[in-house]
Amino acid sequence: MFIYTESNGIVLINDIFKPPTVTLDTNVVKTWWKNRSKVEHVETLIELGEKFEIDLAVTGRIHDDVPNQPLAAQINDLPNLLIDEIGAIIRIDNWKPGTDIGGITEFVNFIGSIETSDKFDHMSKKRQPDWRDWDHIHTHYRYGRNYFLTWDGGILHFQKEFEEFGIKVMKPEDYLSQHQQPNLEEWVKKIMCNSLQTDTSGDV
Repeated sequence: MFIYTESNGIVLINDIFKPPTVTLDTNVVKTWWKNRSKVEHVETLIELGEKFEIDLAVTGRIHDDVPNQPLAAQINDLPNLLIDEIGAIIRIDNWKPGTDIGGITEFVNFIGSIETSDKFDHMSKKRQPDWRDWDHIHTHYRYGRNYFLTWDGGILHFQKEFEEFGIKVMKPEDYLSQHQQPNLEEWVKKIMCNSLQTDTSGDV
């Protein structure tokens, strides 16, 4: 999206406004693909992404969640919805050169404290988050993104712990309920201000 100014030509709105960065868990993407219940929330997120109000992404670990066809092929279509694929945390037996990144010790220790907690131990094995779940959030944290959206009950079970650690994990509908539309008028003011500064920068 852009705005045209006579003095400065085309100015990208993203040069002025940095939209919230939103990472989607695989179950959110699957809801879109399979037209499941709550798909309307995913549709709204995609619409916001198309308006450049939010920056959507999935992590590279989605390929481990969806290894089989025909859904695996649809991962390559996500950029058409303006959903980027960022890397994943490097694992010795599972990593992609050029895109995957190293982890952070403090996050590894944080997850270790969760997995050794009574709260985790009292969960059923099926409900406990596994390495792929942790990698999604670890990558999200490593990239410094703002919101991680999921319907995974095992992850949401530790929403409070993630919040205390500095990671905002929530359901898509909860994010949408608090999303604020950007102020276009403020964008234009900033763009015009930048334009005027450029015009006068050569004055003596």
